[in-house]
Amino acid sequence: DPVVETGPDGRITRLAVTQDAVDAMTGAPVDRPHHVVIGLYERSGNGLARARSVATDVAGPRTEVPWAVGGPAALVLVNDDDLTFAKIRLDERSLATLVQHVGDFADALPRALCWAAAWDMTRDAEMPTRDYVALVQRGIGGETDIGVVQSLLRQAQSALTLFADPAWAPTGRVALATSARAAVERAEPGSDLQLAWVRALASLATTEEHLSFLHGLLTGTTDLPGLSVDAELRWHLLQRLVVVGRAGLDAIEAEVTQDPTAAGQRHAAAC
Repeated sequence: DPVVETGPDGRITRLAVTQDAVDAMTGAPVDRPHHVVIGLYERSGNGLARARSVATDVAGPRTEVPWAVGGPAALVLVNDDDLTFAKIRLDERSLATLVQHVGDFADALPRALCWAAAWDMTRDAEMPTRDYVALVQRGIGGETDIGVVQSLLRQAQSALTLFADPAWAPTGRVALATSARAAVERAEPGSDLQLAWVRALASLATTEEHLSFLHGLLTGTTDLPGLSVDAELRWHLLQRLVVVGRAGLDAIEAEVTQDPTAAGQRHAAAC
C-alpha cells in the first residue's frame, strides 16, 4: 500500500510503502522483501504518463521512499513494470484519478496493473462496486484485446451480483447494459468484440429497449451486420428473455426442436 502525503501544490511531500503478508499454512505474519519499480504518474497532453520512476527494495512493514518527494501524486503505482508478485493497492487520490482517467494511460502495462489492483480492492471491500463499475465503463472502450474485455465484463457482472448494495445493483446493471449496447454499435462487424458485447448485453438487459433489441436478434427482425446468431448465442438470448418473463415454455420448446443436441437439451433445461 502506498502512503502518500502532499503539500498545497499537490506534489508529494512524503511517500512510504507499507506491506503485510501471512504464511499460507500457519496464518502467521511473514516478511517478504520485494524489488519493485514505483511509478509516479501525472496527466499531460499525452494522457496519463509516467513522470518519474525508481526501482526500490521494499522490506518490512514500512519502507520510506525519499526520492519521490517533489514528484506528482496524481497516481502512484507500486510494482510498476510488474517486477514482483504482490497484491498492490492504490491510495485515495490515485484511485480517484484512475476512475476518471483510466482510458488516458499512454501505455498498456500500467493500465493492466491498475485494472488488477482495482479488482482486488473491490473483492476485498476496499473499493465500492459502483466505483469499479464506473471504472470499467470509462476504461473498457480503450481495450482491444478480447481476453481483457471479456475478463473486465465478467468481473463487473460478478461485482454487481456478489458485492453491490442490493438497492443500487439494478441501477448498476442498467448502466453497464447501456455501455454494452453502445459498444455493440461501435464494434467491428463480425469481430470477437462484437460478440462479447452482445453476450454481455444478453446477461444484463432489463429495460424494454435492451430486451426488444435482444428479441429482435433472436427472431431475426433486427439485423446486426456481421453477427452470426448461432445456436449457442440463440440460447443465451432466449435465456435472458425467459429470466425477465419475455418468453416462456413455448419458445423453449420451439428452440429445442431446432437444436435437439445434448447441448440444446441442457440449455432448454436451464431455461
